[in-house]
Amino acid sequence: MPNTKTTSLAAAQAAGLRFLASAQTADGSFLGQASPSQTDFSLTQSHHTPFQTSLIANCLAGLPGSESIGTSAARFIAGQRSADWSWNYWIRGSVDQQQRPYPDDLDDTVVALSALTAIDSHSVGGQALGALGRLLVSQETAVGGPYRTWLVAETAAASWRDIDLAVNANIGYLLQQHQVEAPGLSRFITAALRSGNLTSRYYDGPLPVLYFISRGYRASAQPDLQKLLGRHVRKLSPNNALHLSLLLTASSHVGLKPPLRLRRQLLALQQADGSWPAASLYYEPPIDKQPYYAGSPALTTAFALEALAAIRTAARPAAASTDDQISSAGPADILDKTDDLADSHRQYLQHLIAKDSAGQISAIATITAAACDRPVRPSILAKLNQASLNGWASYSLFDDILDHDSDASQLTLAMLALRRTSWYFSQALAGKADFQALVQTRLDAVDSANHWEQRHARAELHDGHLTITRLPDYADLGQLADRSIGHSLASCAVLLTLGIALDHPDQQALQGFYHHYLIARQLHDDAHDWQTDLARGQLSVVVCRLLSGYFDTLTEIDFQVAEQLPALKRYFWETTIESVIGDIERQIRLARTALGQCQIVSQPAQLLDWLNQLAASAARVRSERRTARQFINSYTGLHG
Repeated sequence: MPNTKTTSLAAAQAAGLRFLASAQTADGSFLGQASPSQTDFSLTQSHHTPFQTSLIANCLAGLPGSESIGTSAARFIAGQRSADWSWNYWIRGSVDQQQRPYPDDLDDTVVALSALTAIDSHSVGGQALGALGRLLVSQETAVGGPYRTWLVAETAAASWRDIDLAVNANIGYLLQQHQVEAPGLSRFITAALRSGNLTSRYYDGPLPVLYFISRGYRASAQPDLQKLLGRHVRKLSPNNALHLSLLLTASSHVGLKPPLRLRRQLLALQQADGSWPAASLYYEPPIDKQPYYAGSPALTTAFALEALAAIRTAARPAAASTDDQISSAGPADILDKTDDLADSHRQYLQHLIAKDSAGQISAIATITAAACDRPVRPSILAKLNQASLNGWASYSLFDDILDHDSDASQLTLAMLALRRTSWYFSQALAGKADFQALVQTRLDAVDSANHWEQRHARAELHDGHLTITRLPDYADLGQLADRSIGHSLASCAVLLTLGIALDHPDQQALQGFYHHYLIARQLHDDAHDWQTDLARGQLSVVVCRLLSGYFDTLTEIDFQVAEQLPALKRYFWETTIESVIGDIERQIRLARTALGQCQIVSQPAQLLDWLNQLAASAARVRSERRTARQFINSYTGLHG
């Protein structure tokens, strides 16, 4: 029976997790279902399958409250591998495998490895990745993909040597998890997106295919994905919870904002027991030539929980009040709430809030006041939070436009957010002329940093050929902080309201904290994005360090990116990453020291947590460095 009451996202998630915990068997697996109908699963055949368990585990990875479910599922999945680190659709030794045998295949294999990687990356070590490299090479149709589905010999019948779009999208996602890019695979998926041919031999309809592609999309594919997903928003069946979930999650991955009614509809389809109804995701092996469709309440529930996590707005007072102000309060020139630009602006802010679980963007003034353990008027905090939120929106939009991730149509939205930033700051501390001057100085610094980057940190790129006259000099890395230094203004304003003048040592110490934190955060992001940046000719600090070390020069670098990429990846993991991690950790130490010198901050835990998250991420990268190097060396070495 569907849910007829209004349910919060948090309550829906909790109920869904309780259902999954009750549906999970003692060995950690989930019962799959097969129906002769795509939508009616009342008369089904049931069996345990590693594949559905792997799909469920992938959906739950990182979802708070799902840890015990994921750990049990991972233990079951790991127990189903072959000696060659491959997986089969059937449980090994089961009646189904004996009566309807199938070879191991790459889809079951990579979905299983993706789940293990997401839940317990240490379980997918050098041996596993070396075996995966051998499996991929054995089934590739060209160097770097695409890949055939079934793990069979070259002499097998043509029906066992198909090349499937969804399967290759899943392969691409696993490779991305391990920092490996397969150019042939990327070209194959891009061509399919642009042609609009989204068929799969194994998955039911185009939505599962779009979902799988969206998990590992590159920025260049974003417009095609957005357009195709937008079409499905308009023709989506409102009663298919699985399709709703796939669409909502895929849309979140590519920055598309589907109508709010779809989220409400998904919540309304939740059953009284916390589950969502079964629907067809893929084709089950047929019985007596009768087609069967695979799904289960557990599978739909896992995809629904993933969708809710992707769109959930953190439930905290500051974010809620900010969200309310998006559509009510604002400057005198605020557009009518039904205006298209105002609606786009509101949706973009909601998109930022949904990703801002720590409140770093939408609740920074409130966090600063709590750190000082001093009362600040709520109306001032609300305006400062809005100023910071709009400032981050403007920064993000301009950054996307400059990096060609968004087209110029976003310019009006970026300008609107920037105007509202200035307005909220002017209203929050209207009588503080020194603060208003500081706002303009900081915004000028952001503009100057962007201008410098466009002039000095861009290379000539023609048909994948990169020509660099001279690498930019980032000197003491201060340029990285200046790009987003406006983010510190709300905290500075809070201290001013507490009587701490701009030239006070506490102000200087807090600004030092932001300076070093922003550098560390940008280095972290650049280390993650270096391949994308390189492919666009964007000379980030990490790209510069990589190229200067690899080519042993600061000038006159000229090369074909695709040809040098395998060797650059090896150099990155062997040399560059350690240098970058060292700088991140150094900036974190300096930020901690600066915060410790800010005497008015008596409760620094939440600010320190920002640093702890970066430090933990750096530590994970260092621990995974050896594994990544082994996989890259194994995978590329197999090609000679």
